[in-house]
Amino acid sequence: MAKYYYEQPGDRNTVYAAAEKWKEKCLIEDQSFIWKDEKIWTVHNLNRFKAVFVDNPNQTGDSFDEKLKKQLENESEDIYKLTIELLYFYYLFPRKESSWFVRKMKNLKKVAAWKDIKIDEELEIFQALKHGLGSTGPFYNTSKFYELSLLVLTALNLKKFPITEREAVLNDSRKIKQLVEINRLKIGKKLQMQHVFLHLILPEKFERISSWGHKDRIVKSFDYILKDSSLTDVDEKIAHIR
Repeated sequence: MAKYYYEQPGDRNTVYAAAEKWKEKCLIEDQSFIWKDEKIWTVHNLNRFKAVFVDNPNQTGDSFDEKLKKQLENESEDIYKLTIELLYFYYLFPRKESSWFVRKMKNLKKVAAWKDIKIDEELEIFQALKHGLGSTGPFYNTSKFYELSLLVLTALNLKKFPITEREAVLNDSRKIKQLVEINRLKIGKKLQMQHVFLHLILPEKFERISSWGHKDRIVKSFDYILKDSSLTDVDEKIAHIR
């Protein structure tokens, strides 16, 4: 069990509950987890976001927010809501100073304001953004375009499975890691979102570690424990070490 707590067991349950709701409502059922009964995570919406964002990188020197605003121009309300929920998941893992929550909410409301969308800050789901689970390095912030792209591509690949099969894929550590890895290799970067996504989706199987280097160092340091030569995957090795 790799679930994390800061001071006492269960004090990060809001984060894990939010991830579980996102998993169920968005990845399995195609719905929203912020706007009740709205279908936001559909293949159509994901493909549209992929077209205007993933397949249309803004190569100017503008900030990420300025680029995103231009990429979303003239898009439907559903695409803006999908963007907000993607950003929510992106912000769910990082644990920083208390003021970070204010910045997270400010950024979500900024995107909502571009389309005159109202966000109910009193919703319980937003409480999870106050805490976070672990550290993410500078690259997580500077590579937001690639981190979000990995999230979108992974969701799209998962949606290729019938809805009756998606839960089984998400709960199979090897299958879901393979799905994420395939899309990360397409992007061609060692993105922290791979580790963030896997821990939030299956915290019982994947460690609360976003760093590629840290995982490699753990395996190297405890190599003497690894007697099973069939273990080749770094996450499976770490699970064995635990």
